[in-house]
Amino acid sequence: MPRQRWTFQPPVGTPINLQHPQARGLVGMWMLNEAGGATAFDTLGRNHGTITSASHTVTAVGRSLAFTGAGNVSMGDVLDLGTRAFSILCRFRTTTTGATQFLFGKSISTLSPTWELRIISGNTLQFSVRDSSSGFDVVNSASTVTDGAWYTAVVGRPASGGDLMLYLNGVREFTATATNNSLDTDSSHHTRIGRDANDNFPFTGDVSTVGLWDGRLLTNQDALDLYVNPYGIFDRPRTVGFVAAAPGGLSIPIAYNHYRKMWAA
Repeated sequence: MPRQRWTFQPPVGTPINLQHPQARGLVGMWMLNEAGGATAFDTLGRNHGTITSASHTVTAVGRSLAFTGAGNVSMGDVLDLGTRAFSILCRFRTTTTGATQFLFGKSISTLSPTWELRIISGNTLQFSVRDSSSGFDVVNSASTVTDGAWYTAVVGRPASGGDLMLYLNGVREFTATATNNSLDTDSSHHTRIGRDANDNFPFTGDVSTVGLWDGRLLTNQDALDLYVNPYGIFDRPRTVGFVAAAPGGLSIPIAYNHYRKMWAA
């Protein structure tokens, strides 16, 4: 029988397949698909977030959180990434652009250790990493963001050597040489979605999925796979069992799947 495949947003509480290739290094994934309440659940069960002044909504991609220029989701002082490689996934759409808007990161508005993904004036996507002194690496998208359109952004930095990466809808938009690969981003800031830890640069629009990988720089193929189906990480492989059959202890393999579900947009 076919494996269980998710092609539409799974309901709250659906476990990630920890054996899936995309699960390696994953330290947090917030689907933001709750129907109500003040908690944004981390599907790994580690770092749930507190929702403030953002509303639950239903969009073309499933349940999302709507931000109107005031809200945020705060996970607290967690997810320090040090000098390690890391990657971010964020699925979003804007409703108002033109000013800098914070999407996801552990950041404040002054010089301090930070990592963040945001939209800057000119409506381009920006991913930046900073340490406690003057070290700073940044990469901007080549394309601009259009209000009302959904985007899947994947960004990352290597641990040492190589480039910062930025993909938009599965396409590598830009790379920038990371001249300061050893930047230590650890800080006491809160990790947030929708607004930085100083309550600056509020986002206006909808966010449906945010993920973070520690110790892993996602590849071109990873970025494409996450764009084509950001819910593939929930897929369950076909399960094979055995039953006693003929005399002599022979067995017959039986393929079965207890949880087969197909979702369509």
